[in-house]
Amino acid sequence: MSSPQSTTVRCPQCQQPVNTTMYSIVDVGKQPQLKQALLRGQLNGINCPHCGYRGMVAMPMLYHDPAKQLALVMMPMELGLKREGEERAIGKLTNALIDSLPPEQRKMYMLQPRMVLSYQRLSEEILQADGITKEMLDKQAAQIRLLETLLQSGANPDDFKRVVQEHKDELNQEFITFITALARSTETEDNDAQASAQLMQLAAALASELGLQAPAGLTVSVDEIIDELQQAKNDDELKEIVAAIRPVLDYKFYQALTAKLDAAPPAEAQALKKLRERLLKMSDELDRETESTLRRASQLLQQVLRSDDPVQWVADHIEQIDEAFLMVVQANIQQASQQNQPQIAQALQGIYDETVAQLESRMPPEMKLINRLLRATPGERAEILRESAAEITPQLMQTMTHLAGDLQAQGRAEVANELRGVINQAAAWARPWPTNCAASSIRPPRGPGRSRRVDDPRSSRPRPAGRARLG
Repeated sequence: MSSPQSTTVRCPQCQQPVNTTMYSIVDVGKQPQLKQALLRGQLNGINCPHCGYRGMVAMPMLYHDPAKQLALVMMPMELGLKREGEERAIGKLTNALIDSLPPEQRKMYMLQPRMVLSYQRLSEEILQADGITKEMLDKQAAQIRLLETLLQSGANPDDFKRVVQEHKDELNQEFITFITALARSTETEDNDAQASAQLMQLAAALASELGLQAPAGLTVSVDEIIDELQQAKNDDELKEIVAAIRPVLDYKFYQALTAKLDAAPPAEAQALKKLRERLLKMSDELDRETESTLRRASQLLQQVLRSDDPVQWVADHIEQIDEAFLMVVQANIQQASQQNQPQIAQALQGIYDETVAQLESRMPPEMKLINRLLRATPGERAEILRESAAEITPQLMQTMTHLAGDLQAQGRAEVANELRGVINQAAAWARPWPTNCAASSIRPPRGPGRSRRVDDPRSSRPRPAGRARLG
């Protein structure tokens, strides 16, 4: 089932018994989060406390994605099952899947799942169903091999320089973006700060050696945030910074700030105390402004709903539309769906789609493309990327990387992770940096408080929103 089953297996290395949890059926229609866990090697694994062995347990497993009508059964070769044994195992898994579904969801394709012989092949089939081609997978595998070579050589400066020279044609801004995205994923999804830091150090060393753009930091410490806040020249600049990092200014931040204040010398402690008072006051003001903005957005929505022509009303009042309006519409769509009011939800969705379309029509081309990619499924993204290959420039990759960092700093981790997925998929289509592009011409990443808006770095238009929610 898609529920984990506790069991005991023997470690392949030391033969000691190890308690673990196993999935025999992964139905991503019921539990979508299992897909990424499977692709990241986090399902059906064994972590032996006796000898330190880590690996995947060889066992039959059925993968089901109803949205793609995809049924795959993995039958590892190391099990050594004969044909009759394989057929019995497949029949048992197939029957269990069908029995877990209501009659109207049972389809013929479930009765004939495609068989694969390894976790790697299973992952490839899943990704290819998402539109990620074998060429993309081969390219990423080559990047991983090169990354491992660089990590192994990193302890010796001479070896590192030699490897960089040998692979200079392959080492470009795209590769640094790849390492940065992998580091972020390692920290946020694997919760492995040490490995993440190692990857970031490698990316920085490569950028320095090759004269390319250094990656932005993954996390910002309390000391770094305080330093940034203290550099504000006046209250207006401080308020701008507070607005950009408001989600970071939570209980844990103030707890750390107070501890720093208590341990500081008198003069520094007094300055930190004044800063804390200003931050609390500004945060309260911003929260009240946000509440007022949402109230105004709710009033706008009521005017749209009362109008005879909602589409024309949106067009006539587009200058009043902002991110708060989109957030209110989304909240009302969700409420209508929860209350089983499909007609209201459909009408609200139409208003939302029309508003986003009109906002996007005013955006520069690169932001239109980013929003289009975010709203698409991974399979749709592959087609969009293929159509827009000429637009996947290093500058666009850099913009998306900065946006992802800004979104993470603003507390919008879900959208940031979605955007990093876009970056990873787009990397296979990115054009190389021009050979005459000087490192000094590449804009450096900004610290907290200097976050660009996610609609357009050059405009004050509201952030657009769609399926993947940049707004």
